[in-house]
Amino acid sequence: MIKSYKKTLIIFVVIFLITYFLFTHIKYGKYSYNFLNKNDTYYIELFNSNIKKSIFLDYIIGNENEQIYCYTFQKKFDLIVWNINGFSEVDLSQLHLYIIDEFHKIDFINKRFSEFDGYTISSALNILKAKQLLLYSSKGADIVNHFESEKFSYLNIISKGLVISDSFEYKIKIESKKSMHYNFAFIKSEIGFQFVILTSKNADLEDDMLLKMLKYSVP
Repeated sequence: MIKSYKKTLIIFVVIFLITYFLFTHIKYGKYSYNFLNKNDTYYIELFNSNIKKSIFLDYIIGNENEQIYCYTFQKKFDLIVWNINGFSEVDLSQLHLYIIDEFHKIDFINKRFSEFDGYTISSALNILKAKQLLLYSSKGADIVNHFESEKFSYLNIISKGLVISDSFEYKIKIESKKSMHYNFAFIKSEIGFQFVILTSKNADLEDDMLLKMLKYSVP
């Protein structure tokens, strides 16, 4: 009788833990086509016309508050346009970047996530909303170039990723086990707030490659 009770208890605990993980760590699901057209070219307009033919939309993930357009550029670079409705009031000239020792320990209690080749993106499960953003990156990061302005900011960095936070909680994390070359752009455009990522596990980024691709110029 005692053995049967212990077995039942163990099964209950296992089911509870699995259920808890599923409800607090949700893998991004692809949008159904009747919600958002896979061939949509909405965010292609952020880029210069001469490179649009080299950008291909693979799929779209997210929800009503954040839409993540996953493209391939020149068939070898990952290009992500992350539209975040709740960041539309952020003043991008006030971005601050901090290099921290325990970058790898930053995580969300509840999150959505998606795995790419060599890195993972994740965000807090609650609605992403902020009026000020703080950036964190890993110890040993090499900042190649960066600048900030009110509506367009840019970061060219070799690191293990980036965390975006407001004054109270972490919002977004891009993380790789090994250092990778990332180009990040933060844009307040006519169509909202976009966080743009360009990287590749197997191909080298040219100097400020993303900066040259976008319609925005250095302030």
